[in-house]
Amino acid sequence: MVTSTAPDGALHARPMTPQQVTDDLEAWFFISRSSEHAADLVARPRVNLSFQGSGDWLSVAGKAAIVDDRRLAEEMWNPVVDAWFPDGPGDPDVVLLRVAAESAEYWKAPGGRVASVLSFVKAKLNGRPLEGESGAVDVA
Repeated sequence: MVTSTAPDGALHARPMTPQQVTDDLEAWFFISRSSEHAADLVARPRVNLSFQGSGDWLSVAGKAAIVDDRRLAEEMWNPVVDAWFPDGPGDPDVVLLRVAAESAEYWKAPGGRVASVLSFVKAKLNGRPLEGESGAVDVA
């Protein structure tokens, strides 16, 4: 999910799929230049990315930028993106969203999804807090 801030200060989370994550901790997405989401990001570039999978969660705070780079769009283009933007990477409305990470936190449930459910049940029955691992990631 990419969470941005609307003009009235409300937070809006939208499902988006990163097309690339670089060694410099930049996440790249495709976005419609004319969308309300893009307008929000240009006006208020502070964002949060959230990821979840098999009992692991990652939250990344960063700064967003709209990037109009046809060559890079063509390099990242794939059939999934084509489903959202059927006119292809040459469509003038297709731009890239780059999010540069500023901080990150993670939570890891012990043993994956099934073990997480079992740990939750155990914690509930025993009246003890759920155990797991969490921490901050140094992105500097």
